[in-house]
Amino acid sequence: MGLRAVAVAVYRVITSKKPVLIVKNEERSKSLKTLIKSVTDRVSTTLFGPEEKREGEGFTVTTEGDYKNDWKQFAGKEICMVEKETPVKNPGVDLMEETLENALGALAVRPTDRISRTVGRVVTSAEQLKARFELAKERGVPVKKAEVKQILKTTLRAKVERELLKHVLMIWGIDLDKK
Repeated sequence: MGLRAVAVAVYRVITSKKPVLIVKNEERSKSLKTLIKSVTDRVSTTLFGPEEKREGEGFTVTTEGDYKNDWKQFAGKEICMVEKETPVKNPGVDLMEETLENALGALAVRPTDRISRTVGRVVTSAEQLKARFELAKERGVPVKKAEVKQILKTTLRAKVERELLKHVLMIWGIDLDKK
């Protein structure tokens, strides 16, 4: 499984409510589950989306065979055929892939640590900005564009991370370009 497939999976866990990640075989299933779990453990429940805190893992990783044999158990969840979605053009996945590439180029002990730290920064920043916008809306005070730019520059290192954050916020219902 390549980096693009990992980017698809991580992106879907962040932006979907109850994702079911489907991969070709058991080996890939175990590897992906371990990677995603290491990311979600570091980021905590904020990674599971802005609207609901999920019980358990908040995502499922399974094989194509297991999915075909027991598809009814996945009713009501968002299905992601991870490897089959890699060629699909998606700006959010493109940004996630570039973010992961940059994270893997940095110095750290393990690749999962690099990925966890990077995704954690993006998701935590998204949650903080979302809360800021909600508070401002509640108080009837607009958030200044310069303030948002400053927050983005101080919390996220790379431009691609800031772009990914904007995309995640857009999926969550906040368009920074319109603010």
